[in-house]
Amino acid sequence: MKNILLLSIILILITSCNEEIPIENTQSSKDHLLAEDIFHNIGINIENAFNFNSNTICPTYLSKNSAPSDEDTIIIDFGNGIPACINNNNIESGKIIIIYDGNYYSEGTTITSSFDNYYLNNSLIQGYITIKNKGKNDDENMVFDYEIEDATINTSIGLINWNAELEKEWVSGDSTLDRSDDIYKITGEANGIGRNDNSFNVDIQEPLKAQISCQTSCIIKEGEAKIYPSGYQERIINYGDSICDCNFEVQHNGTVKPISIY
Repeated sequence: MKNILLLSIILILITSCNEEIPIENTQSSKDHLLAEDIFHNIGINIENAFNFNSNTICPTYLSKNSAPSDEDTIIIDFGNGIPACINNNNIESGKIIIIYDGNYYSEGTTITSSFDNYYLNNSLIQGYITIKNKGKNDDENMVFDYEIEDATINTSIGLINWNAELEKEWVSGDSTLDRSDDIYKITGEANGIGRNDNSFNVDIQEPLKAQISCQTSCIIKEGEAKIYPSGYQERIINYGDSICDCNFEVQHNGTVKPISIY
């Protein structure tokens, strides 16, 4: 009888402790999706720096050390926020600093980027991005390695830490100068710590489809990833069906929960 009573007390204590942990079931999914969208948008900004129009008012681009024999620098300057720089429906300020040893579209080029007081929609973004052009694959599509390290997104309701190792295959739009028809296929993995201090790991299960024409919302429109939040069972993130929005579905224990990150 004493053993049964003791077991009951232990179960009550465990249940109580679990209930006290302030973790929303989909928080890790939301934070990963937000970080993912932010850094894909930054990746587009970096690519745009190699095709910029000198008449652009915001952002402005400064090229330094433009010599073919060594590394060069491009600074993307979004200003100090007065007036606001609105770029693809995002409010941006600060600078993205790009160091590169070749053209973005040339095989073998390595591009490293960092930030100087860079804000996107009032969130301070920090970290490092390394892009390597791997040339064309057997399908004659250009492939890029993207590595995001020590990234942080300081939002009004907490900090997201994020890292990712991705491969981006340029599957459509490379034959035109129109960026809006560009489509990328993305594979890889990520990990981070959400705004609730809970860590997570992510594996892309079905390649993600990124449409640049959807940049004013969320650019990833198709695909599937598994996310493993610490202390919770794995769940599946479904990215949708090519509609340009920021709505996703998280599947967990046979149930589907819709979420939106903006």
